[in-house]
Amino acid sequence: MTTSSAWSVPFVLGPHNFAIDAVAAFVVSVLLACLVNAEAQAFASTFLGDSRVGAKDRFHFNAFLHVGILGSICYLVGGFGWPRTMEIDRGKFARPRLYTVLTRLAGPVANLLLAGIASSIASVMKSFEWDPLVFLMVIGVNVTTALYNLIPLPPLAMGSLVCELFPLDALRARSLFLQAGPFLILALVLSAATVPGIGGAVIATPDTGLALCWALALHEALAALQGDRRRWLGAGLAVGLGLLAKYPMVLIGPVLLWALVRTDPKALRTPWPYVGGLAALLVFSPHLLWNAQNDWVTMRFQLGHGFVSETGPLLRNDLPEALPALPRVPDEGPRTPGERVTSVLGYVGTQTALWGLFLIPALWTLMRRRAPSGGGAAAGTGLDPRAAPLLWAGALFPLAFFGWIASLGSPEPNWPAMYLLSAAPLAALALGKVAVWVWAAAAGNALLLTLYAWHAATAALPLGDTADRILRETHGYPELAARAAALEGLVFADGYQTAAMVRFYQPDLAVAQWPGVTRPSEYLRGAIAAPVSLEEIRRAGGFWLVGRRSDPPQISGFAAQAPRILIDCKGAGLVEVAAGSPEEANPPCRRPLHRWQLVRYMASGEP
Repeated sequence: MTTSSAWSVPFVLGPHNFAIDAVAAFVVSVLLACLVNAEAQAFASTFLGDSRVGAKDRFHFNAFLHVGILGSICYLVGGFGWPRTMEIDRGKFARPRLYTVLTRLAGPVANLLLAGIASSIASVMKSFEWDPLVFLMVIGVNVTTALYNLIPLPPLAMGSLVCELFPLDALRARSLFLQAGPFLILALVLSAATVPGIGGAVIATPDTGLALCWALALHEALAALQGDRRRWLGAGLAVGLGLLAKYPMVLIGPVLLWALVRTDPKALRTPWPYVGGLAALLVFSPHLLWNAQNDWVTMRFQLGHGFVSETGPLLRNDLPEALPALPRVPDEGPRTPGERVTSVLGYVGTQTALWGLFLIPALWTLMRRRAPSGGGAAAGTGLDPRAAPLLWAGALFPLAFFGWIASLGSPEPNWPAMYLLSAAPLAALALGKVAVWVWAAAAGNALLLTLYAWHAATAALPLGDTADRILRETHGYPELAARAAALEGLVFADGYQTAAMVRFYQPDLAVAQWPGVTRPSEYLRGAIAAPVSLEEIRRAGGFWLVGRRSDPPQISGFAAQAPRILIDCKGAGLVEVAAGSPEEANPPCRRPLHRWQLVRYMASGEP
């Protein structure tokens, strides 16, 4: 009997595939991949002239002796890795440069051959309706290992090819590249295995585009600072695209200006920095034109949201605006000096926590740090002086800017997250001596976030209200959408999130947002949901308003009926109770995730 055997490639252990058979198949596949990769290098090295009698690292076919710590952690974190480095003696090769490259490439080639063999076996098994679970995993792990070893960084296989392309007299450059390779990989790990890094790999948000364009702008700016001033054009294009993704991209302007003044001030006498700025403006101009034609609605909204300021009515709608039963208390943010200090300290604590378990090797390094004594892992791979102002400004300026915002309001934790891309290379140089612990921390971060994702799906962990935010944003909405779909008549939501989640789970239900209940969104423009006129609502006899529990707002021309209350408990379904009943006052769980209400509004004789 054939069972379903399908995973994403590269295979990464997660809540959706954490099963005994999948884990066992993954471990076996990793051991086979390391064994074949290492022994293939040993065979190629011996065949090409580096023969050794009694070598302990060759031809023992013991997979556990070929498994390295860093490569194994990388398999756990990213689904790919590498075996323990096979030592070779270049002096025994007749053609050292060519044969070194061929030896290192023998590993990925062997992985592809093993994947081909496993593919043939899996095909035969499927023809007999047997489950080829292990062989499918062998295919995925070996193909992934082969492809990722083509990344041109030591200790990966393609890194050896890049090393051999250095001129013979460029020994210092070659040595620097060999030393820098692990630091570059470490920087990638530090940027990818933080909380925003792992989250951005799973969920696509505007921050994804922002992070990509921020990194690209830094890359192009560094190339310009290193002498090719035409690359300011590329930096400008990246900035423009980043602005289309998210407004905080504008913060890279002061970063680039600071790096330019500190590193290459003479470039300000050339046209290239200004051409880059013009390119950014041209890419961003369609958004500016749209805002100019629409009363600058998105910019006013973001400025009001970020700076906790009043920007006037954002969107107008033909429907009568709801008046809350209780007057709204505007969010004025922290007002007293004590409140401002507390808000900033909370912001700093949140940004620090985003590093997760990386804080452990970082704190250990700080405690063990002594005065410079020469040598060390970072000494031979010092930071390019032209890159230092760019990276330090890219790391500190977003943090400082949103720290100032924290003194005015409550910035979201992800707003300054792009600083991590600049901070990661700096952290990699500082933590080079404890690289093993950095990899272990990355694996720990991945494990903790996997547990958190599992909690989001099962509500199994005993977390508090603050840590349960992911449940409040996901739990109970399928049932709420089903209840809304069962209502007779037109259905409106109190805000953007409720409308979006109900429409996601019930695509055929044309839910729109009623104006005035919560902050406005695109649902009020009629672009997402077709607009419904007041006359249509009156002909239908009224409408339903779905939203969070509160006293039903007053809406001119309509009278609210007694609401139906829905209580959402962790790990349980929705429970409907009567408004004001003892069941509502004493819900079935101590801390409900949601309290929703379905309110029927009937057309009245009022205008």
